[in-house]
Amino acid sequence: MIISRLPSFTSAVVSPDRVVLTAIDKVFALCGATIATIIMSNCDIASPGFAMIVGIPAGILSVVGYNIIAPRLQKLIRGTDTCGVHNLHGMPGLLGGLSVIVLCGNVKVQLLGMIVTVVIALVGGRIEGAIIGLLGTKAVAYSDEGEFK
Repeated sequence: MIISRLPSFTSAVVSPDRVVLTAIDKVFALCGATIATIIMSNCDIASPGFAMIVGIPAGILSVVGYNIIAPRLQKLIRGTDTCGVHNLHGMPGLLGGLSVIVLCGNVKVQLLGMIVTVVIALVGGRIEGAIIGLLGTKAVAYSDEGEFK
């Protein structure tokens, strides 16, 4: 799904004469990332059924994250995940990481990778938030009206 939608999404911000080239670049980048993932993956024992067993709860977790966990988490951290990265990538990614431990048994390496990823995400998010905070805030959250006048 992302391969079919992302090129048009990212091409929306370039000049009209660069739209086609930008879309082609994104498709090639996504294909390259997919090929690299297949080549570098050392856990090739997952079946399509196991993928569904992990994927369905990950999807449910993402929806529960948006509806129930996100509002509580925003109060706790006194911040906002404006793009929903925590719900869409964070929690399902951690579930996927834990499922790899069950499937492949490489506990130390997988847990270290998950911890490093979470630390990078938290630190990077705080830095990004601080930079964006320096640029000012909007009177109405989630409104892009000012950018399109």
